Amino acid sequence: MLLILIKNNFILMLRSKWILVVMIAGPILVISVLSNVFEDMMKSYQAPESFSVGYSIDKESSFSAYIDLIEEAAAESSIYLIEYSGQNALDVVENNDCAAFIEFASQDYTIYRVEGHETEGRILEHFIASLSSSMMMQSADLQPVEIETVQLEAMPEVESIDYYGIVYTVYFIWCCFIAIAMVISSERKHHIQLKYQITLLSDLKLYLARVVPCIIISILGIGISTLVSTIAFEIKWGCIPLTILLLFINIVAGAAVGVFFSTVFNNLAISITVSFMWVWIAGFVGGSFETYLLSRTSEFIKTLSPIYHVNRALVEYSALGSSSYTGSSMIYLSGIIVIFTLLSVGCSKWKRGKAS
Repeated sequence: MLLILIKNNFILMLRSKWILVVMIAGPILVISVLSNVFEDMMKSYQAPESFSVGYSIDKESSFSAYIDLIEEAAAESSIYLIEYSGQNALDVVENNDCAAFIEFASQDYTIYRVEGHETEGRILEHFIASLSSSMMMQSADLQPVEIETVQLEAMPEVESIDYYGIVYTVYFIWCCFIAIAMVISSERKHHIQLKYQITLLSDLKLYLARVVPCIIISILGIGISTLVSTIAFEIKWGCIPLTILLLFINIVAGAAVGVFFSTVFNNLAISITVSFMWVWIAGFVGGSFETYLLSRTSEFIKTLSPIYHVNRALVEYSALGSSSYTGSSMIYLSGIIVIFTLLSVGCSKWKRGKAS
């Protein structure tokens, strides 16, 4: 009897094409959009290898006697100075590939920084300020200026496509409760729940009749979506065996939570609304919308969300190959599965006893 119910519920879920469309197309579309929108935000700083700077100089400028030496020192610092005599700074940067422009007046200079080349502009400012000091200007040996960068011991750069490819796969896994909607709707339409109450099937078996097909549908939908997005966007998942295991346990946990809410509330709209609210809040805290890498949310609040543990573990698999959050993810998800299974079965028993 249990296998028959699982089979019937699975077929019922499969008939709802929009459920599979959401599970498959949803993550792909969201990953594509957000990874492009936040690509620049997640890029780490990289000093430009070289860039060109236009300049003009007055004949009476105090820099005139040193301009050849300045050009040589700039070239050694990968800054290539190009003279544009008598031309307007705006015209030069608009019509030429210049990252900045500098005007050498008689006693001072003015640097024009170009939008989109702020880093180059600051490097130029540092370079000219160093060369214009009285000690440097009295020396015939002008040295190139080095801009030092320090690599901190931290997690390597995570590309936006990898980050959002991972966290939105996790997010849509927690939305797998929509697969149960068709079953709950059919049960209430045909008063099947009342028939269950007079059967010999235990509440645990009735729970499994819902959660098992939901897990199978979720594996199919999320599996296809993950495969397509991984190939299309070249997402790097890191430790594959642990990733697959963690995603599977996550699917089971998501199905358990979805079945619980559908069991507690007699209204389908309310159960879906509450489920989405739970996933949205857990996702917001856990880094689905604001990357946990840049989040200002306190560490304590973030650790309350199971999505945070899973996201962090999977992202660190991608960046480092391992994660200290593997254990907490497994414990958190296993606890959710056990607790929400007991709550669902207990709630079902209570309702059956109340009906009798």
